Amino acid sequence: MHSSITKNIHALEKDVLEIEGNIKEFSKSHNVKEIRKSHTKLRSDLKDLGMFATNSCLKKDENRQIVDFLKIHYSYLQQFSIDKSFQSNILKREINPNNTSNTRRKNHGMSLGLLEENTESLED
Repeated sequence: MHSSITKNIHALEKDVLEIEGNIKEFSKSHNVKEIRKSHTKLRSDLKDLGMFATNSCLKKDENRQIVDFLKIHYSYLQQFSIDKSFQSNILKREINPNNTSNTRRKNHGMSLGLLEENTESLED
């Protein structure tokens, strides 16, 4: 039973890392629909992982590793949130990247830079 729980935990952790990478890619292409799907899936996987941490009979060090993983990736989840006004602009029309008067676009680009920095550390 312990090995099946451990396998499930590792599968969820792998999924979380993969979803975070997908969100990064979808952000580059401004694919809001896929970002939303991935964001929902990421939240669900982190919730499931949290249930394993609180409800399973794991060793103390294994439980601590899961809790540390959750802290890091819940923080990333918050950074992956998208500005609602930016979403609606993308859905309504294509935004011209050369338009310097579009401050929402500029601000979103800055948040994507932070996102890329944080997800690069996951790949190491």
